[in-house]
Amino acid sequence: MKPSPIRHADGVYFNLDADEYHADDALGSTDIRRLLISPAEWWWHSQRNPVAQERSESEALLWGRAFHALICEGRGAFEARYFRGPSKSDFEDLLVTIDDLKRWLLQRGFAQTGAKAELVKRVLSADASAPVWDRIVEQAEVLAQGREVLKPETYDEISISSKMITKNPHLAKAFTGGMPEVSVFWTRDGVRCKARFDYLKPRAVIDLKSFRNARDMPIDRAIMNTIAQRRYDVQAAHYIDAREQIAGFVESKKVFGDHSEAWLTKVVAAQQFTWVWVFYQAEGSPIARALQFNTDTRAFEMARQDVDAGLRSWRKYNEVFGDDIWVDANPVHVIADEEWPVWLGRAAA
Repeated sequence: MKPSPIRHADGVYFNLDADEYHADDALGSTDIRRLLISPAEWWWHSQRNPVAQERSESEALLWGRAFHALICEGRGAFEARYFRGPSKSDFEDLLVTIDDLKRWLLQRGFAQTGAKAELVKRVLSADASAPVWDRIVEQAEVLAQGREVLKPETYDEISISSKMITKNPHLAKAFTGGMPEVSVFWTRDGVRCKARFDYLKPRAVIDLKSFRNARDMPIDRAIMNTIAQRRYDVQAAHYIDAREQIAGFVESKKVFGDHSEAWLTKVVAAQQFTWVWVFYQAEGSPIARALQFNTDTRAFEMARQDVDAGLRSWRKYNEVFGDDIWVDANPVHVIADEEWPVWLGRAAA
């Protein structure tokens, strides 16, 4: 039986654990993007689906999560969470395979029978300092003291890649003067919503994102395609809505977690603020670019309208289906000529 979702009271939360934030079934920007695809798509990925499965984390996602921690939360937070694992290149005459172990034992006149664990034990009994890879990995786990062990090449790549931001004169101060991972929960027209800012500054919300450029486009074009395809504009509109709630929550004393009152006063005092994406290339050179998305643009207003549409869909389907399976109950659609893709050559003349 799946555990009941966590429900946070409306307000601003500092230092809220990421897992606790994600366990709350309030609607985040990913929920709204799925609702715009289809309410049934949202339900399938939601906590209401009794057979929804957690996806295992890929190396790419792990890389992104660790990079995110280093950039948004700083070196101290990164090192408190991640540990650089050992590298095979750091050791001479390393004993990795069964054949390596047997060869070592043969050269010293010891028996070579048994499973790998027995061979390892025999080698270490003869020489506790022997460079046995399995033991080195075990020792690294102990030294990590609960931290996540990263492959050394991953750890080093993240550290070097971060300099594409910290050494960039246009980006060096993007993640200073603010607070990382600030969460907001609020209720809009009867729908519980949530947002978690990567980095909140008094006059800006900074959002760290990755992009890939498989078609070798100019960087700015590749980034804009990513924003459009992943509907990050919808996320921006939803998060700016969250940002607009902060002053009211401060006034009503709905602020939770350790924070600086002086800094929060500056946040409340800011009458205008903007949205800034900091994109980095996830494959190849980790080129970083910043893009500002102003709230007085037509594109932003259209994103707001899409957020409204997503929330309306949620309310409508929730009234009809409740906790039952959400079925895509659209009627049969008759295809018009102009709906065919232009490249197929079937559009009306």
